[in-house]
Amino acid sequence: MGDGDAMTHELLKLAHILVMSAWLGLEFAMFMLFSWHRRDSITPDDRRLLARVHESVSFGPKIFWAPMLAIGVALTSVGRWAFTGSVGVVVVPAASVLAAGWLAGQVYVFRARLRGTMTTDQTERVKVISQVDTAFRWSVVAVLLVVGISSLATGEPIAATWLAWKVTLFPLLIASSVTWKRVGRMIGQARQAVIDGAESARGRYGRLIRTGQLMLVGQWTVIVALAWIAISKPG
Repeated sequence: MGDGDAMTHELLKLAHILVMSAWLGLEFAMFMLFSWHRRDSITPDDRRLLARVHESVSFGPKIFWAPMLAIGVALTSVGRWAFTGSVGVVVVPAASVLAAGWLAGQVYVFRARLRGTMTTDQTERVKVISQVDTAFRWSVVAVLLVVGISSLATGEPIAATWLAWKVTLFPLLIASSVTWKRVGRMIGQARQAVIDGAESARGRYGRLIRTGQLMLVGQWTVIVALAWIAISKPG
């Protein structure tokens, strides 16, 4: 690896670590906000305020998988672990462009929802973006699983066992992010019912929050496993 590649590799590694750290930090903040949500003593106004804070904080964990994946592909190519030569020339820019386009769509949805009220056109755009988003995530999950499992079984297209395991495990985070979309909507609906004074919704709200916290713990477990694999490079 030349001096230029070595510098690029170190910068990409730093970006990878920073994104992962931000991901874990914001997920911890979500976990703590969930704990506050579960308190029966919170007034409706305070709960509304917490909901707005939660919406902003949760935006990070919802989107971090895409830049993590794009940076990881570039890091793998520069480090000569996989996607080298002409393959890297195609795969690395493609991953970056797809991640940037997907992020732009998510930012649009976030800003539209943050305003509270949307026009008919905005509502339709958000609906379409959400449908494309779900299809895109499941497509990425499928591609990564095929590449990871094939690499573990045959050594192709990724020869390094540790990297093949990372590619196989990373789809778990993307799949959980799709599940989060549904769980998040359910939590929001139950929260609004509690704010509106529906006592019967409190039990369901508490159960959904506990489910959300368990999902966060599961994501932390996968992220820590991925970090350990990247550092120790077993196999």
